[in-house]
Amino acid sequence: MTSRKIDIFNHVMPQAIADRLREMGPSAAGMAKRLTSIPMLYDIEARIRMMEQWPGYEQVLTIAGPSR
Repeated sequence: MTSRKIDIFNHVMPQAIADRLREMGPSAAGMAKRLTSIPMLYDIEARIRMMEQWPGYEQVLTIAGPSR
């Protein structure tokens, strides 16, 4: 039996939101660039592949709310 672990402190930045940040100007564009440099933050398929390495590991995803 595999134990189950649920990680509840995870954030994602969907590509559409990152694109909108880029449109908001230089300071927001910098945040978008940092967030999209890590595929697991915007590519859900990449996140699932990463999580498959650890059986029983699950995440509750929430939309990242970058500061202004």
